[in-house]
Amino acid sequence: MLLLVLTTLGSAFADDAYCSLQKVSRGPIGFDREVRHLEREDVQPKDLWTRPGLEFRQCPKLPVLSKNIQLQVRHQLNNLMKKPTCSGGQVLIGDFMNGSYKYTCCNAGEQCGGCRVVRDGACRQCAAGYVMQTVPVVNISKCFMCDDVPNWHDMQGRTCADLQQDGICSGAWPKTADDVQFQGLRPSEACCACGGGSVYPTPVYMPLQSKSLYAGQYVDATPEPITAEVVEVAPGCTFGSSGLTVASNGRVSGVVAMKQNVTEISCSTVSVQDPVRGIVTQTDFSIPLSKFSYGEQVVYFKFWGLDGSPSDATVPLHSRNMDGPQSLQLQCDTACSWLSMIPSGALTWIETGNRTGLPEDLTEQVTTLAGMPSCNCQVLGHFPMQGGVKAVTPQFLVSQARLWKGGAWKVPNITARISEEISEVPLLEDLGPGFQWYNRSGHVFEVPIVENIATGEKFIVSKSIPPSILDVECKVSGNEGKQLKWSRISGDVTLEGDVAFKLDPQSGMVSGTPGLSLPATQGRAELTINCQVALGGPQYDRALPVSVLSIRVLDDVCWVPSNISGTFRWNTLPKAQQSLCLQSCRLRDDCAAVQYKNGACKLMVSDGKPSALHSEVLLRLNNCSDQDAALNVTLPGAQYLEGEFSVMSIFKGKASYSRPGTNPQRQLLLSRRENVERVPESCAKSNWLFLHINSSDYEDAESVNAPEFFGNAMACADTDVVGNAFKTGQAAFELQLLPPELSLAKAASQPAVQGGTLALSVPSCSKPLGDLEFGTVETPGIYSLHPCECFGEAYANVEPVDHASNAAVPRNATGSFNNGTVPAQRVFSGPYACEETASVGQFFHLDLDDCHKACSSNPECKFYLFGKTSETCTLLQSCDDIQDVGLQVVNELYGMVPQEGSFCHIANPHRCWQEIKRRSMLSFTPSNLPPCLFQKQFELCDTMQLLLGKADGPCMRCQYINTTSPDGRSFAGVGMSKIPLPEIFPPASQISVGCNDTSRMFARLQHGLQWEGPRESEAVFTCVSGEWIGEQGPWQYLFNFTCQRCIQVGDASLQRLSLVSMPERYFLEHRVVHVTYPFSINGCTRASAKTASPLVATETHMFLDVAKDQHLQLEVLEPESLWWIDSTSGHLRVRSNVLDPNKEWCVCDDGHALQACLCDESFQKKDFWLFEQGVIRASSGTKCLQADKTLAVATCPNGRDLKFLWYFKFGNCFFGFDLSNTAQMLWTATVETAAEASPLRLGNLAFKETRSEGEGLFQIYLDYPPVNAKLCLHADLTMKLGQGYMMQVSSDCQSTFLWRGTHIAYFHLGDLTTTYYLQTIEDKDHQLRLIAAKQTTPGPEFNFVILGGKIMPASSASGSKQCLRAKSMKPSTATTSNGLRSMVIEKGQARNYAACKSYAEFSGFVKQDGSWSQVCRESGFLHAAEQAKKGIWGCTASMFVASCQFGDVFSEVTWPISISPAGFKYSSPDCVPQCASLGSAFVMPNAKPPLHTYQAHYDKSTGFLNMTCPSGSFLSQITGSASAETIQFYFDCRGPWPAVLPPDVSSPNMVLFEECMSDSDVYVWTETWSLEKIGAHSNAST
Repeated sequence: MLLLVLTTLGSAFADDAYCSLQKVSRGPIGFDREVRHLEREDVQPKDLWTRPGLEFRQCPKLPVLSKNIQLQVRHQLNNLMKKPTCSGGQVLIGDFMNGSYKYTCCNAGEQCGGCRVVRDGACRQCAAGYVMQTVPVVNISKCFMCDDVPNWHDMQGRTCADLQQDGICSGAWPKTADDVQFQGLRPSEACCACGGGSVYPTPVYMPLQSKSLYAGQYVDATPEPITAEVVEVAPGCTFGSSGLTVASNGRVSGVVAMKQNVTEISCSTVSVQDPVRGIVTQTDFSIPLSKFSYGEQVVYFKFWGLDGSPSDATVPLHSRNMDGPQSLQLQCDTACSWLSMIPSGALTWIETGNRTGLPEDLTEQVTTLAGMPSCNCQVLGHFPMQGGVKAVTPQFLVSQARLWKGGAWKVPNITARISEEISEVPLLEDLGPGFQWYNRSGHVFEVPIVENIATGEKFIVSKSIPPSILDVECKVSGNEGKQLKWSRISGDVTLEGDVAFKLDPQSGMVSGTPGLSLPATQGRAELTINCQVALGGPQYDRALPVSVLSIRVLDDVCWVPSNISGTFRWNTLPKAQQSLCLQSCRLRDDCAAVQYKNGACKLMVSDGKPSALHSEVLLRLNNCSDQDAALNVTLPGAQYLEGEFSVMSIFKGKASYSRPGTNPQRQLLLSRRENVERVPESCAKSNWLFLHINSSDYEDAESVNAPEFFGNAMACADTDVVGNAFKTGQAAFELQLLPPELSLAKAASQPAVQGGTLALSVPSCSKPLGDLEFGTVETPGIYSLHPCECFGEAYANVEPVDHASNAAVPRNATGSFNNGTVPAQRVFSGPYACEETASVGQFFHLDLDDCHKACSSNPECKFYLFGKTSETCTLLQSCDDIQDVGLQVVNELYGMVPQEGSFCHIANPHRCWQEIKRRSMLSFTPSNLPPCLFQKQFELCDTMQLLLGKADGPCMRCQYINTTSPDGRSFAGVGMSKIPLPEIFPPASQISVGCNDTSRMFARLQHGLQWEGPRESEAVFTCVSGEWIGEQGPWQYLFNFTCQRCIQVGDASLQRLSLVSMPERYFLEHRVVHVTYPFSINGCTRASAKTASPLVATETHMFLDVAKDQHLQLEVLEPESLWWIDSTSGHLRVRSNVLDPNKEWCVCDDGHALQACLCDESFQKKDFWLFEQGVIRASSGTKCLQADKTLAVATCPNGRDLKFLWYFKFGNCFFGFDLSNTAQMLWTATVETAAEASPLRLGNLAFKETRSEGEGLFQIYLDYPPVNAKLCLHADLTMKLGQGYMMQVSSDCQSTFLWRGTHIAYFHLGDLTTTYYLQTIEDKDHQLRLIAAKQTTPGPEFNFVILGGKIMPASSASGSKQCLRAKSMKPSTATTSNGLRSMVIEKGQARNYAACKSYAEFSGFVKQDGSWSQVCRESGFLHAAEQAKKGIWGCTASMFVASCQFGDVFSEVTWPISISPAGFKYSSPDCVPQCASLGSAFVMPNAKPPLHTYQAHYDKSTGFLNMTCPSGSFLSQITGSASAETIQFYFDCRGPWPAVLPPDVSSPNMVLFEECMSDSDVYVWTETWSLEKIGAHSNAST
């Protein structure tokens, strides 16, 4: 009976009492369980918890266990043979033979160490973990415990295993030619087979160390094994004084001599195993010594397995004397009731009777019984023969030791996977038949528990002394000659250098991660390793049976046949075996497929060469296991069974599969037959069944219990089709359809047996995420549409295409998507306008459609401007300049689209403009994208708003690309061919990854601390078993990728502007801004002495130069002659290297040609030349300079003629702008100078219409050069109107204004102490005039606004707009407009203006009471508003009346008449007067222009009488008569008027408010933009 049996574990170990609570019921997706239960007719609610298998697996009934059951087991030792006893100097060695481990005695000395087979005195085979090596220098070969240096290989890639297999190394150092250093080591240093490696001393057991010696004892102890070349004894060893000697091989012998008071002998020895490499072992001895002893320091009573009694029940007492000690007494520190001593002194184990289990007080303390029953003892006695000398043994330990009868692993047949860690499998004591170790899920016991398999009884037993591993032999199943190596240091079991698993040398625990290279051709490779393990140890004096371990290693990669088609990247290995081909693929993470054909291997990898392939390949399936891999079922004759089946449960490594469905009927199971509860008879021998789901189906979520399926079977397959699929990647099989399925309508005509295939399912890849551009290998970027690209129908509702773009897509006549004609395009909407000179027609009271029709009917019309408020329509031949007019109006500009072109719409105009077009517009290196329709106008509008710092209305963005141009067609084709990124990519797909043109691609390394890049070309990623993998290195993983926008390098200004979200202004600061005019021009129309510039002919682009003879000429190349306009006289000046630089040079006419002449008094008598509005004009006003191929003086054209137009290449209109105040959008304008190094600057300028806050001194100018006309108070303060003083325009006054909210303060003559405020007042003629009055609290009449540089009364800003205007002339104009405005011819007689005092006073004729009277004005200052109302347009049979607006004069009168015998009469009402505008001017009373009389021309064919005055003249008087025979009319023309200089301050040059017109209203500098100078100080004034 076993003394160590303690008790049966009662209710505490009733594990199955709660088995039902661990179960999980899996039912159909989305259905309520109670409803399902009640829907089953064969199941009643009361049966839900009682019917077997309905909801839970039924628990087996267990016998009721008593708490006190005696375990009676007696295993005989008939299978455990005693180990051989070797004579002195011999040691035991062992070898595997026929499934057992045979021991023999070795007498070969040091050759025995680590040896398994010895013949002829030499070791022929080393035990596992040892390697036969030749000791250098001394050339002695023996076994050393050695491991190769991990992961080392030579420069040819050969591992240590390769060097041994190739015969290069066989235990000794290799030849010098082969012993080449690589990776810091030579083969002789890295490999055990080459005499190197990591060599460890062989463990040596010295039996003497555990002994307890007595006086006179003979000792002969040999090290086990003998390993040393020599054993050295350390100083201080007491062996010699005690009668013992140490031989050179470590053998200790002699008779123990005991000196008085000596109770212990000690010694230290050093065993030198390899004197060359210094491999030594030190052994320390500390041995008790007495007159008598039991021979051992620990006395064991050995119990083998579960035996009830020890193998040896008596341990004798040893002494030298024949009589021995007497009166012996046993003293122990604990009550060892099982230990006694007989009179001879021998210790005996005695049976104390029935053991009925644990004492009641220890029932709850089972953990305290984890050790072995033992106690410390001493024996006292005396020797009568020696005079009664008393003696005592040294203290010794007595223990009941339980030893194993055999060992077995908890799981003897292990299934492992490559690259997946093996769950630890412990080596356990083999209990023999009928018993097993008890385990309980979720519990860890601290004491050993044994279970009787038959009865279920459970017992606690004492812990045992486990054996050690003596030797290991592992072989590959089916290839017995292929042995594996086992390391006694690390425990690694390796095959050809690759780790298969780990077998711990101390505990025998199996673990590790297989890293074998398994050969495969298709499907999944596997390898079975069978191991024999010999167990034993110092306490094991019997031979244990060999423990057997089997490990099935499965590859974690499967190869699945599949057909692919497309262009992919491949690496080619010209000559390679298929297994090497597949191994090469799996060594690369980015390899997704392999094609092996005719000995050539092609690997689909991310960095290969592009090549098209339409063939079968082997797809790589990672993580290929029964627990993870899904299955694809293909059944052409039973398609309702097809689909992908995923793993739903695992039990003991075996999977069950399920296929989802839209309803329970479509949800299917694929299960092994043993898990199906109701197997049809026809499927009794089948392997796999297709089932419907059932509410009673049970599947254990923790995979502890087997699943149970109750659904109806649909079909079954006899073969192990799933296993075959894993073996070959896919497997054909025959499926037997069961009768219920054959009765279905769709399957009624199908045969009962259907052929199909089952293949491993290789996962697809989800679409990649990130701000990257994706495409294919063949077409990079095809999946990424840029906002600026045209889009095809596939992208119609996908980002970045917005809804508006999708709605505006054009279609041509054939219905082609996004390619066709488009309507007129809106450019802007707001208070904006184009250059005035582009107008080719204007209409009033038209709606938008009519305006479009008017433009369509005019071949010159390219744009039309529609005034929404005024319903005006202006047709334009161009729009090269866009400006803010500063009025509260809404104009819409539309561009006419060429009808012969086709266009496509871009994806997202707003984003396109923000991301590309605006940057391209501002950048020094524009984008290479083709221009969009009306891109120039969009850029002009956007630039204007950037300068203004606000938007009074929207500027439209690019929308359409012209597909008829070569660049546009190519660009549009690329965009429209793009398709959205698919949601799913099939396995072995490849995508290209890149960044757009505005960014560069980088890869993050080391958590973003380092970066790789930028990468110039696209990277390719391959879909490898459901994961996108790139080329090896930093570009391998997509989550590391990022597109970084290119850095804009700038100065502190860029940083400052970026902080306030104005980076665009930085680019404007670094651009030269061309301030344009009301007409388009390439350069400037003005240049000053400081900004002198070359003059260029607009049409020929040739330069005006001064020849050596001082005549003017044309040059193709830019000459050194610089031109400018004198600010005082307006004369054109020149500076040239052929002219005297110390004199001033003008342009004059010598009668034959133009030449440079001195600007002296003689020059004043000549016809001097001016530069005005782009025309070089003679002061006489009739001659202009024409530039064709040669220079010529010709009559000035009536309109704009390119042959007569010139421009300054630089001049005053090219400005650099620097933003000086970001809050108020204030700029500093800079004009580069030609003569001086420092540029001209004007600070604190604001591009704005209204300044409503803040204060700043400024002046108001009329920008009509050469006169610098300012607004100021009349010098004569007697010129009063109402309570204020009259304002005038003068070039010689000192005035300063201050803007205060809505009031304009005025300081006269620079006196800042006396403040006047500008005020509006109405005079007696109801004219609104401007005065300055002293006021402390200004009223409403003092309120003004400034819009677009125009000064308006505040009351006018929201109604009919009145702008401040000066009745002044343009000094550069040689004529004045005053004179005859109206005339009447009645019955052939013309009335004249003789009754008026001067031309200036004549206003016209008015018919009152049937008679005509002429109207004269009292003042010399004329006003148009009143007379415009009285003016008459019309004809009757007897009279003709016409009136032109103020400032205009008659230039032509066309009057139809008819001749008859009775005289002539007038054809009413077709009279057509023509008026010519000469502009406003200062009035010069009593001016007398020359008078010329002309005869009218009568056209008989049309009946028209024509009277036309030359340009610059006006009609003053008509006289004549007509009869049937003759028509004779004469008319007088006056003009041209002489040039008039501005009046001095004594002249009453008043200002007044009239309806806002054009630039004559502007009192602040105006070009295209309106600039307010609001700073107090400036370097220069404008």
